[in-house]
Amino acid sequence: MPTTVERNSKTIKLLVSTLGSVLLSAAAFNAWHTRKKRTRLEYLLEEYRSKLDLRREDLLRVCDAILEQMDLGLEGKPGGLMMLPSFVDRYPKGTEQGEYFAIDLGGTSLKIVRVVLEKQQVVDKHVKEWKIPEECYDTDNGMLMEWVVDKCLEMIGKENGKSVKGTRIVIGFCYSFACKQNNLDHGEQILWTKKFRGQGLLGQNVVQVLRDTFKKRNVNAVIPALMNDSVASLVGAQFESPLVKSSVILGTGTNCSYIESVDKIKTLPKSYRKHGDYMIINTEWGDCKIFDHDIAACGLTHASGIQPCEEDLWVDFSSANPGHGLFEKLISGLYIGDVARRILLKLAEETGIYGGVSDHSATGLATPHSFDGARLSAIYHDDSPDLTTTRCTLQDAFNLHHSMSVYELQVAKSVCTMVARRSARLCAAAMVAILRREFENAASPSEKIEISVDGSTFTKFDGYRQLVRETIDELLDDPSLSSRVAITLAHGSSVIGAAVVAAVETSS
Repeated sequence: MPTTVERNSKTIKLLVSTLGSVLLSAAAFNAWHTRKKRTRLEYLLEEYRSKLDLRREDLLRVCDAILEQMDLGLEGKPGGLMMLPSFVDRYPKGTEQGEYFAIDLGGTSLKIVRVVLEKQQVVDKHVKEWKIPEECYDTDNGMLMEWVVDKCLEMIGKENGKSVKGTRIVIGFCYSFACKQNNLDHGEQILWTKKFRGQGLLGQNVVQVLRDTFKKRNVNAVIPALMNDSVASLVGAQFESPLVKSSVILGTGTNCSYIESVDKIKTLPKSYRKHGDYMIINTEWGDCKIFDHDIAACGLTHASGIQPCEEDLWVDFSSANPGHGLFEKLISGLYIGDVARRILLKLAEETGIYGGVSDHSATGLATPHSFDGARLSAIYHDDSPDLTTTRCTLQDAFNLHHSMSVYELQVAKSVCTMVARRSARLCAAAMVAILRREFENAASPSEKIEISVDGSTFTKFDGYRQLVRETIDELLDDPSLSSRVAITLAHGSSVIGAAVVAAVETSS
């Protein structure tokens, strides 16, 4: 008969064996659960790759779709891009001289420049920049133009060292929002984009509003020209290099202007008086229809084969202008970071990565625009073995307290790379559409063509610029064509362009 000690020993062995089995089962379950979550994560990433990784044939269809929408816009037909005539159809003669000012009102900042022109050169220049205050984004309160004029007079007064009341100043007005123009100094605002909201200035001649605001300050402001920023940037770039035929803005938002034959522009008013054979066209390509369901809804011929991901739809829906600027929301700096953030949020919700979302309001993953294009760029360029920059960027953007594994950091880098790559390749496809038109208009088959690009998404994102250039060459697929194309950085040429056009118009 077993002794008490033997019975206790057997009981202990049984308990240890049972506990070991339980622990092994728990460990096995945890390992299985981890594998399951990782499998789900890899499945989701593959789904995103299938929508974000665009092939050459996809991008060529995008080129065709953009060209179709450009042609319809030039003819004023439904389904086309706006293709707004700029009425800039004469250029510097080299006789313009004197002091001129320019106002450049963009999506996030205001720039004002004072230039002195002499012998087709800028011999003196001073630029000042301000961030637009939050209260000015609500256009219904009427504060925007008042603030612009206040800053303009502040700068001009400091430049001249005296009050400008009662004096005459010549100003070129560079404006980043779509206006319907019937001449160079008259433009009725069509819509607001980027962060601006409300009905303020819509349908009004923004030049006259600006003039009236100066007049209230007893300042005689001569404003002979209103230009979109991409139009002004093209003039400024061409002032330095005649080879520039188009200008792309790719920063907070995006747009493109190029030089078109006046004979192809069927939307010019009867009152238009021709000064030259070519005019700069403001394409407003941010409104280009890229997704098949939008293309089909407009009855267009050329489908792209591209489908949106869920995050694209959320970014559009939650924007200040849902349903507008869909191409802009795929490629520009204001939106691509938020697309990446929403993808990371979806992965956290479904797989528990980054600590899950049980308290996501504290992590920042659910906060719109907490992850901007600059942060996306930082992660894209992170080549450190342990992805230190990625870790710091995610912690700073989302206030993450979760201890992230290298695998989680690799997932974030993969997502940022996919979003950046799609943006760059779509931008390149749109540039190639413009290039095709420029090749048609070229004076000779060997004429060199420069595309001038401004905006932080392009100028401050080295890998992005490389992706754009590589994709342009891939789509052209002809070394003789690629060798004719150069991409140059504009470095704020829009304010120079606005001042130059003001000089040309008041000297003619």
